[in-house]
Amino acid sequence: MGNSIDVMLAEWQREGAPSIPYHDPVFQLAYVYSHVAMNAHLLDEALRCEFPIKGRPVSVGSALLNLLKKTDRLRICTFGSGPGTELLGLSRFLGSKWLPHIPVELDVLHMDRVDQWAPSSKALQDSIESQFGRKRKLAFSTSFLPWNASKPDVASQTRALEERHLFLFSYVVSELLDQAELDAVSGLLSQMVRASPHAVFLIIDRFGDDRTQANISSLVAGAGLQPLAEDTLPNYVGFDEHAKTSLRQYVNVIGRMPRGSRFGGKKEAQFVIAQRP
Repeated sequence: MGNSIDVMLAEWQREGAPSIPYHDPVFQLAYVYSHVAMNAHLLDEALRCEFPIKGRPVSVGSALLNLLKKTDRLRICTFGSGPGTELLGLSRFLGSKWLPHIPVELDVLHMDRVDQWAPSSKALQDSIESQFGRKRKLAFSTSFLPWNASKPDVASQTRALEERHLFLFSYVVSELLDQAELDAVSGLLSQMVRASPHAVFLIIDRFGDDRTQANISSLVAGAGLQPLAEDTLPNYVGFDEHAKTSLRQYVNVIGRMPRGSRFGGKKEAQFVIAQRP
């Protein structure tokens, strides 16, 4: 796992498109150990960030909570979701803000090019439910849709993408260094907008990477979306967020703490919130 983390870091830092064997169970476990908690934390923080709309402070999270006043079901699509990081971030946000006042169902569509992630996503979902799902009245309805950039199943995708409230892209754009794949994702994003014209789009990715920032801007503009807010997020979680004693046996063997476990001043991520005008 320690070697797998080193390989992933090297691939993300090189000039070309990263080649990471996410289908390998050891790489999957290494990714979950190192990155899932931090990415979930960034999503939770992005949901809470407020920005002005018509002179009033709003946030994606507050919009979701207002939606829950009308319905008890949130329909979400996560693209490039891997092990289901977004389940963790959304569950944490809802758990602190809304549950257990009313029962909530997260209807989550996962889209990923690596279909071997599906068991990991199911395992994370089961873990969340066993921790507080019944107590806090949180239920899941999840589905997994493999995505092939060269042969997209447009008919199946369109049906699955309809009537979604929120689309999430977490650390996806920074891996789209192949122009053909970038063009394919651009087409998919436009398809998402057509299928769910009132949905909100939240993109979280690397901060300070000019190419990634340019690609995000290009994707958003190409899909006819209007950016509502952009901001950056810090690169660590609070001391009380990491159960370091419970991780010690893993840290000793792997030789690395999970990402975001040390305090620092630089920015970890940027996020962009967009919606159709």
